[in-house]
Amino acid sequence: MYWGKIVFKNLLLFIIVFLLCSCQRVSLVKTKELSFITDGIPVYYGGWGMFINEEDNTEYIWFADAKEKKKILFFTLEGELKFEIPLNEAMNWRRVGGVAIKSLDTIIVVNFSSRDICDDQLAFIDRNGRCWKRISLNKMIQEEKGGDNYVYVNAGYSFFSGNTVFLRALWASRPQDEDITFADHDAFRSYYYPRKYSSPCILKFDINSQKSDLALSEIWRMICPDTNLFFPTIMYAVENNILFIHSQMDNRLFLYSTENLELEKIVTIKSKYTNIGMPPCTLEDRDSCYQEYPMHGRIIDILYDEYNEFYYFIVMHDIPKEERLFYLEAPFSILMYDKKLKKRGEQSFDGKVYDPGACMLTKEGLLIGYSTSRKDYDPTKARFDVFEVQK
Repeated sequence: MYWGKIVFKNLLLFIIVFLLCSCQRVSLVKTKELSFITDGIPVYYGGWGMFINEEDNTEYIWFADAKEKKKILFFTLEGELKFEIPLNEAMNWRRVGGVAIKSLDTIIVVNFSSRDICDDQLAFIDRNGRCWKRISLNKMIQEEKGGDNYVYVNAGYSFFSGNTVFLRALWASRPQDEDITFADHDAFRSYYYPRKYSSPCILKFDINSQKSDLALSEIWRMICPDTNLFFPTIMYAVENNILFIHSQMDNRLFLYSTENLELEKIVTIKSKYTNIGMPPCTLEDRDSCYQEYPMHGRIIDILYDEYNEFYYFIVMHDIPKEERLFYLEAPFSILMYDKKLKKRGEQSFDGKVYDPGACMLTKEGLLIGYSTSRKDYDPTKARFDVFEVQK
């Protein structure tokens, strides 16, 4: 009887361990290739993404060129070009930060300026490229709330949810200080960064009511409590009604509700291939910090797979000092987390084969774009491999 209980306990322990290990066995398996003839459109100047047209319930892949050809191309998943939308009316002398597509008649183009000008705009166009609304964000918010000047720009291509645009708010200046001059860079840094690191860093803007909310001033010091240290700006993504905030400095994700911008959870991301993050530096070493952080492991993108209920965290690997590869060719991982934000798997990729910045989700699976470093790279095509989740 005694030995029977021992055997039973050991068997039960084995089953528990086996189940725990099994739940980690999630991988990405290549199923096919997709190719879209973009005729040389430099998609880095506007972005790309997936869009479901509710009029015909069809899933499209789109590529936006906001620099040269100034248009958006829409393809079926079979690679057929269905239609184009011109961007000319949506653009002005400002740089285009990104494009978000709510519907064919509500396409949002983010135009951003600079810290000195602070006249960032949202332009809305329809399927014919007609600009039917333009909003000057800083002017509107100043009239509504007063206060300081900000530069508003998207971070990546995931900045729209429902009827709400989320933009990174970078503190620029106080209106009463516009005539101040600085003797040198140190004097400017002493003025600028303490104010930036105590100011809101996210703008929440409802495109219907045009109500805005500047928030999350506390996140700077949550990331780096020492006010005398410098770190590159925060990054964010909006996925599955969650606002993810992160930085290049560490491996934490701060999860906020898109409804009320309340902190819901902090998740620590761990990779088996790389360290994530780098120490902050002094304000005097700011320039060297900018040069160093692309060489360190860091989270660069976040995607949510609604078909499989998985989150994908895309992480660049750190590069050994003796190698110092071109950082865009560095290897990277895709970490897979379930909807409860439990890690289920991780897969590494060669940065000379795949582009970690060219990932998107469709009903076919996860699309990972080809690197421009490949020998078979074709600048007239956007090429992807499609990966399915294997559980």
